[in-house]
Amino acid sequence: MSRDYETLALYGYLPPGEAFPKAIAAASKAVALDERSADAHTALAHSTLYYEWNWTRSEQELHRALALDPNNAEAHQVYCLFLMTLRPFDEGIAEQKRAEGIDRTIQTVKLRGHLDCGRL
Repeated sequence: MSRDYETLALYGYLPPGEAFPKAIAAASKAVALDERSADAHTALAHSTLYYEWNWTRSEQELHRALALDPNNAEAHQVYCLFLMTLRPFDEGIAEQKRAEGIDRTIQTVKLRGHLDCGRL
């Protein structure tokens, strides 16, 4: 449900100030219900990264998600975005390649990475 609220904000159906707090609440509840859900930690990491700009919390949630499920392509995708937001792009590109190695359908990261790095 967290990602649904984010999508509603990204496509303009809900204002970000309304949608993202609901996304964070939904992801936090999912983590509380199942602490071992990599998807819940990933959703919480994404929302805290882009709405709260809470880099520390986002990174902690991503590390937890990847520790729980190292083959979670979405967690690698969000970690790539995190890295490209805060660190050298090469680390983000390396994480993108990990995500693509798990799930070849993940192309948004590749496009974003190349745009951010000026490689297109």
